[in-house]
Amino acid sequence: MTIRTDALVRDYLAALENALGDLNPGQRAELLDDLRGHIETERAALPEDSEAGVRQILDRLGSPETVAAAARVEGQQTPEPTGAPQYVQHPQAPRFGQPGPPAAGPSSTDGRRIVLIVLAVVGAVLGLMFLLAVVAALMFVGGETVPAEQTGPDVVVTQSAP
Repeated sequence: MTIRTDALVRDYLAALENALGDLNPGQRAELLDDLRGHIETERAALPEDSEAGVRQILDRLGSPETVAAAARVEGQQTPEPTGAPQYVQHPQAPRFGQPGPPAAGPSSTDGRRIVLIVLAVVGAVLGLMFLLAVVAALMFVGGETVPAEQTGPDVVVTQSAP
């Protein structure tokens, strides 16, 4: 590698870096590193490191402006004026003219929840009524009922065996 061919590559990469000024720094650095490595590989494959050989490599790549335009198309980035705010489209936000997500409202699970709550309350009330009926029945099963006027401190109610 000679000083003259190194200067050609350095000037090409500097012009490319200026043309890529509107890309984000990470993309710009990655592209410049990739091209620098590609140019070094191509130069190593040359029979001799000559100015004509290096110019041929750079010509095959294209002008710095052409490479920058291709990088913008590939990265889907357009140049932005410096100092302009950058607005990001939320991934779930609808684009203009497209329907958005459905409005928040009662869903089918809300209806199911209400039905389950109503059934639980009705079941609890019916269960309580059944329990009271069973207790009342057990209190009166097998015992004799004594009219209220016959009860008192000296009246004993006994159960007779059949």
